[in-house]
Amino acid sequence: RGPLFENAVVTEALKHRLNRGRQPHLWFFRDSSGLECDLLCETGRGFAAIEVKSGSTVSNDYFSALHKLAEIVPGISSRTVVYGGTDRVLRSHAEAVPLERLGGVLDRLDVDHEVSEFIQERRGPDPSEQDIERLDGVYGDHIQPTVEGLERHFRHIGEQLFTSHHQLVTLTHGERSQDVYALIFGVWEPFRSHFTDVAGFMITDDKPVVVNFEHSLLGYTGRGGGDFGVSVVVEWRMRSLCLERSVTIDSEAVPGLGVTLRYADLPGTPPDTDRVVAGTVTALLSRIEELSQA
Repeated sequence: RGPLFENAVVTEALKHRLNRGRQPHLWFFRDSSGLECDLLCETGRGFAAIEVKSGSTVSNDYFSALHKLAEIVPGISSRTVVYGGTDRVLRSHAEAVPLERLGGVLDRLDVDHEVSEFIQERRGPDPSEQDIERLDGVYGDHIQPTVEGLERHFRHIGEQLFTSHHQLVTLTHGERSQDVYALIFGVWEPFRSHFTDVAGFMITDDKPVVVNFEHSLLGYTGRGGGDFGVSVVVEWRMRSLCLERSVTIDSEAVPGLGVTLRYADLPGTPPDTDRVVAGTVTALLSRIEELSQA
């Protein structure tokens, strides 16, 4: 009964693949220690290991070879025992099914393969490593030191001269945008990966990477008149060949702080983050002075 049952299972698997116009991609496994697996089926996620047992009652021993196989053979995506009983039985990381349900198991394995092929045909190119390196470099040399320096001054001014103040930091690439407030505290990798660890990531003029740092001061309480507020925005826009930076206070550009830097020139150009912080804070103080005297 055992050899006949095993032959019936292998024949069914072979017919299932050939009737659907697919290459069989079926193998028998045996290593030098005598470990065997009756059937290995290639799927879209690796290999499905199938063990054949003619007995009508499921025993834990039925699964031992499958578990050992998974320890030494990479890419075992599923473990199935086809046995001579009538019920489907689930075990940890494995299942036992009767012969009449083998067709359904093989259908599921074929779907795995079809999904893998479908994704492979349609997925975009790998992320641009060059653009990821550029993004990390711009963040480390230009964005993070500037944000850190401005946040300290803005917080102090807001606490002493205004009823409230708040900050917003956003990272945008194309249609995707995310609040990255923790960037103020130097947290970068998780947010960057959210955008770059996807197929086809690339910095282009049509889809630049934009980091926007906005600080709003609300309800002036200092000397002079008016219950006014002030908004400061620093933006870094990474295009295909260059980095653009702009600084605005109440939507008016701060003279001398807007700049366009070519990536090719960045290695020989020391970051001017201290000048940006000083210039922005000075312009903010001037704006507060102007509004308080209005």
